[in-house]
Amino acid sequence: QAQPERILILGWNWRVPFIINELENYVAPGSTTTVAADFANGGDEIAQRCAEVKKQAIAFQQGDTTNRRMLDGLVIETYDHVILLSYSDVLGVQEADARTLITLLHLRDIAQRTGHSFSIVSEILDIRNLKLAEVTRPDDFVVSGRLVSLALAQIAENKALAGVFADLFDPQGSELYLKPAADYV
Repeated sequence: QAQPERILILGWNWRVPFIINELENYVAPGSTTTVAADFANGGDEIAQRCAEVKKQAIAFQQGDTTNRRMLDGLVIETYDHVILLSYSDVLGVQEADARTLITLLHLRDIAQRTGHSFSIVSEILDIRNLKLAEVTRPDDFVVSGRLVSLALAQIAENKALAGVFADLFDPQGSELYLKPAADYV
């Protein structure tokens, strides 16, 4: 049986409520999702757009996600997963990526200093900034505009792929599990 998880979302854009609602399909009951962002109406928007969430306890904290004191106050080492979003709704591409990269550097330092490993998924807007983010350590990066463009290009070339993508991205769709070979031999 799946164990409850602690998830931290740092940053804000229009995707935050969608991510929380999508996490509902995957997390175990009793999980916690905390959103920390420099966005005054974040708590109200989450309460309004995530009212159906039952498996997660949701908390919102307003603050500057590039501020090390604020990040230390979140006790990040207690989280299992960190999702780092860009401020793409209010900042230009380069400024949003700069804030994401600063926060990412703080997160990596916190992980190193505490000895706690947690997964980090970062949203990068400009693919040219991906090389900067990968310099110190590889993590999972989502170059949001590029990912959508690549999927649409494939569907435009072959309409039959739309069904494949729909199944792959559906919560009840295909899944891949790695099992020890000793279980079968």
